[in-house]
Amino acid sequence: MAKNRFINLDLNLLRTFVVLHQEKNARKAAERLFVSQPAISQALRKLRHHFDDELFVKVPNGLAPTVFSEELAGKIEPYLEGLSAVLSEVDEFDPKQLNQELSIALSPVHVFSLGSAIFLYFKTHAPNLRIKLLAWSDHSPRDIEVGDVYMGVIHDETQEIAQDIMAFPSLASTVLTQTYPAILVSKDHPLTKEPVTIENLAKYPLARLIVPGYNNIPKPPTISFFKQHGYDVSFGFSSEYPLVLLEVLEQSDMFYVTSDCFPVAKYPSLRVLPIEHLNKNIKTNVSCYYHPRHRHSALTEWVSQSLQHIFQMGRIKNK
Repeated sequence: MAKNRFINLDLNLLRTFVVLHQEKNARKAAERLFVSQPAISQALRKLRHHFDDELFVKVPNGLAPTVFSEELAGKIEPYLEGLSAVLSEVDEFDPKQLNQELSIALSPVHVFSLGSAIFLYFKTHAPNLRIKLLAWSDHSPRDIEVGDVYMGVIHDETQEIAQDIMAFPSLASTVLTQTYPAILVSKDHPLTKEPVTIENLAKYPLARLIVPGYNNIPKPPTISFFKQHGYDVSFGFSSEYPLVLLEVLEQSDMFYVTSDCFPVAKYPSLRVLPIEHLNKNIKTNVSCYYHPRHRHSALTEWVSQSLQHIFQMGRIKNK
């Protein structure tokens, strides 16, 4: 008869096992569980005895799970997450009761366009929630996996970004919305008085916001888009500083590719020109990525819905 391993097993030990498997580091597991490292070590000894398996072996950067440990984690994590979700529903979620720091990694173009709107929205609806906005970079998927970032919000733009995300297939995701790119120019730019066509756009130099670890790639999507239509455009100015970029746009005939959520009302010397008529396929999905342990979290659902609303309001204001 098969041994019943569930009898006399403390559920807290299973929770410790799951967190150890996720973090693969005793110190980080102790921090997440608010216990000491000796307590983690003691729990691991009990788990090893109970399952008659080493479960984790020491490696230079932490702990590596055994084959049995990987199989066990894959089977029990969904059940513990479901149990956690059921128990969490006992208390009604109230964002005004949130009192924590929440890190969100956002596409740089959306930090630029919606950063202040995100802060103001959460300040209004969750006054004690401390929002930390970060620009998405190539290490953001890893930051989400290890818990340093709660959620990442990114538009599916380049193959490089897709590859960064695919390297962490365990991340859960939800499509928030779709956005169109738009053209940002000075209020006196010739494009404000003539049809916005690919041919007319190609007459002018392009301004670029440089974000290390995000868009420092050989073939930016904008350049590739024009090349596909038989036009060569060049960068007239590039900068890592958004305010400098805006000042250059105000005083030149350059154009900058932003999103249709850019808060142009704050910049009376600039204009946003829609370009969805050029190609209906240039719209992109905006997706949020988070650790699968947050899949059934009321906080995740509320943050996702809040971001959807912020994107929607940003587009409405530009119409």
